[in-house]
Amino acid sequence: MRTCHDVYMEPEVYRHNNCIVRVCRPILTEEERARRMEAIKKAAIDLVIAAEKSKKNKNRSFNELRLFNDRSV
Repeated sequence: MRTCHDVYMEPEVYRHNNCIVRVCRPILTEEERARRMEAIKKAAIDLVIAAEKSKKNKNRSFNELRLFNDRSV
């Protein structure tokens, strides 16, 4: 497991009706920012690929079900 050694800016505090939100943003070097952006891009690509596979499988299942129902009528 990777340990985190980030240094954070002063937290930004937002007060709403029934909650308080504290946002702690890390101070990143350009290399670390680039590394994290590459990880985000890879995760986004993996997500799109998985969504397309799921959609393709769902369409295949729907078409198989439709063909089965057409034969039984």
